[in-house]
Amino acid sequence: MRRTKYLEWKADELREAMREDKSIEAAVLNTLYLDLVRGLREQRKVQRQQSVLQAHDSTASAAAQQRESRKQYEVMMRAVLADGLVHPLEKAMLSDFASKHQVAHAEHVRILQGLGWTAKEYEVGIKGDLQQHANRVRQYRTGDYPSNVPGHAELSSELRRHGSRATEYE
Repeated sequence: MRRTKYLEWKADELREAMREDKSIEAAVLNTLYLDLVRGLREQRKVQRQQSVLQAHDSTASAAAQQRESRKQYEVMMRAVLADGLVHPLEKAMLSDFASKHQVAHAEHVRILQGLGWTAKEYEVGIKGDLQQHANRVRQYRTGDYPSNVPGHAELSSELRRHGSRATEYE
């Protein structure tokens, strides 16, 4: 345990003693100066600690926000890609969200791949199997579809049954 010693003076008497004896004045000013410096050092130390804690909290909070944004982006991607088609307005919406929430292109591609899409399919706006189906419909309608290709008979009967719906992929 540290003991503290103190002297008690009346302010008027202390001022008078300091005026009369410069060594008393120097001792009092030195004590006040050392106390002031010690207090400032403690204050800076506390501020640095608070700053470090705030920076850590801020970093942790930013990381949590970024994780949440990525989850939201993935949910949006699932919804947009669910039907196998990506409308330009849907792409714009996703692009705006990614830009606003700093979702990197590499993260976008990773999510696409996780959902079974390639970057090229996304760029074109149609899932590969739907694109192939649309190409087959187009070939059949234009007469460029060879009748000896497997699936020709099934496609022909499907087109006869649902001819008007087949154009929605074109």
